[in-house]
Amino acid sequence: MSEYDENYGSCGLDEAFVDLTNHLQQRIHSSDQQRTFPKDEQNSATETITFGFTAEETVQEIRLRIHLATRLTASAGIACNMRLAKLCSG
Repeated sequence: MSEYDENYGSCGLDEAFVDLTNHLQQRIHSSDQQRTFPKDEQNSATETITFGFTAEETVQEIRLRIHLATRLTASAGIACNMRLAKLCSG
């Protein structure tokens, strides 16, 4: 999470919130390589996915990276505040 927001917050063991505003402004200048990840750990050399510049694609990237690192799925909500984001994640 700190790669997306150095001031991210944790709401217990399994919840966190990130403000993507600054990351999205910087992401516009990122290369395809910086936004490309393997689709899964078994085919990491052949199948990759490159994410775009929107908040939605950034959240998909975060969810994939969590899955690659932990083999756990993650839900996410995108909104203007934490309360709405929590509702959207359901």
